[in-house]
Amino acid sequence: GRMPVFNVADYVHASLTSALNQDMDDIEILVIDDCGTDSAMDIVREIQATHPKGGCIRIIKHENNKGVAEARNTFLRMAQGKYLFFLDSDDLITPTAISTLYLAAEAEGAELTYGSTNVKEMDGSEFPYFVLPKLTLSGKNALVNYIYRNLQQNIPYYVWNILYLSSFVHNNTT
Repeated sequence: GRMPVFNVADYVHASLTSALNQDMDDIEILVIDDCGTDSAMDIVREIQATHPKGGCIRIIKHENNKGVAEARNTFLRMAQGKYLFFLDSDDLITPTAISTLYLAAEAEGAELTYGSTNVKEMDGSEFPYFVLPKLTLSGKNALVNYIYRNLQQNIPYYVWNILYLSSFVHNNTT
């Protein structure tokens, strides 16, 4: 996973802990320090030192603030895993999020696997936001064709609810 950190102290503890609490052990978490001015990176370092899986965290520090796009590019350059998952510092993932996407990707030989999402408000209330049926698409332009045929079904595109095959990303980016 990858997490850009810039002035997010209010959220980063819960977000990073949700990543560390995955039911998979073989994960690497890259935290991109984008030179914020709050205490977020102090929180990250404390979690790295105290959480049982803190050793999974690798911090990469930018020389100066470069923004979320460059943080994602840094992640793409530095990540070493077979799969990539983007996690913003105000996102939470369930303990089975990565394993569910991983097992589906492995079973299907998928280049990417989408996950459904919920919105969680500051008061703790939660509601479905983007719910996908279990669906396998294969073949050239299969996802585009599915979206075109189902325009009434909103399929928003975010980077943070998709497990990507690393080679697919690297072969399709400049």
